[in-house]
Amino acid sequence: FFFSSRNRQPDMSMLDKAKAAASLAGDAVKVKAIEAQIAIKKQGIKSLMSEMGVKLYPVLETGINPVDIKPVFEEYKAKIVAIEKEIAEKQAEISAISS
Repeated sequence: FFFSSRNRQPDMSMLDKAKAAASLAGDAVKVKAIEAQIAIKKQGIKSLMSEMGVKLYPVLETGINPVDIKPVFEEYKAKIVAIEKEIAEKQAEISAISS
């Protein structure tokens, strides 16, 4: 007798392997997307630092007065710390996916 494909039960281990491979591929795509978001956020930090430098340059050029520098520095520091927190959250997402 020849076995027809209609009567044959699917090999569950092969089906499970295919599902696992698809899941891993999906996870890899998610990780790459999150890594791209992290790269964008890191670039945002560099941009903020440059912007802060542009704002502080006139003050530094005319003489350093901590009263003039501190508010600008604190404003940008708060923005950078917020972005660093977002980056840490994204890295935690990657860790959760990878585990």
